[in-house]
Amino acid sequence: MEKLLGEQVFSYIKDPTEVCEIRLRLGSMVEIITSKNNYHLPYRPTKEYLDDLIKRAMSYSPYAYEEEVSAGYIHYKGGIRIGIAGTGSVRNGGKITFRTITSLCIRIPHQFIGISLPVGDFYSDYKNTLVISPPCCGKTTLIRDMGRVLSERYQTLFIDERGELCSDRGIFTLGDKSDVICGIPKEYLYENVIRAMSPEVVICDELFSENDFVAISSFNRAGIKCLASYHADSIDKLPDILKQVFDIFIILTNKPCIGTIKGVKRK
Repeated sequence: MEKLLGEQVFSYIKDPTEVCEIRLRLGSMVEIITSKNNYHLPYRPTKEYLDDLIKRAMSYSPYAYEEEVSAGYIHYKGGIRIGIAGTGSVRNGGKITFRTITSLCIRIPHQFIGISLPVGDFYSDYKNTLVISPPCCGKTTLIRDMGRVLSERYQTLFIDERGELCSDRGIFTLGDKSDVICGIPKEYLYENVIRAMSPEVVICDELFSENDFVAISSFNRAGIKCLASYHADSIDKLPDILKQVFDIFIILTNKPCIGTIKGVKRK
């Protein structure tokens, strides 16, 4: 992370191992978010600093990252994802390009072995499970650990569309029966997943679009169990298709700390 941020920012961070997010905004003090608290650094990024950071993140090969940038992020080594905001335009059949970058959200993944223990025995007779919460409550971290447990027992496929769940396999401990597909949208994987990999459980993070819902429903109809997450603050706000597909709903909160299980509801 020091190479990415540069000494002028990294030197101010109190404990890099606790950082969950770093928010860099043009002209504003850098904001550090940990699982325990938030604080600001006495440094205000300039346009030159933000531009240089993006160049380092893309290994000075911007054309190799066109698809990711069009989706609003860059995948950096170690499972780090960098969200992008600024002034841009839409061209070339719907592709987004940024002319000026004014904000970056750097999300640093963590693995906490055993964080799924409070869920209870979810693995012996696994049923479709959806983890729900507002942003920044630990959904990805919980799903990663649940997947680690499941993939010791079931043939498990991680679909890591944005490179945040487990794409850098070397830094995360996964089960012996795990496989990973990275960088491909869920909607394109249904036929290939069934024919080529024959998983018993599919794990994916952050369901968002109608296409995602249809893909998950297709997996379920084929007899494949699913573990996924969704941004919401209650089960009542879930789309009907997700209420139909999933059997268990785990609600997370960030109070008193990130990753707190607020409740578990079963059909």
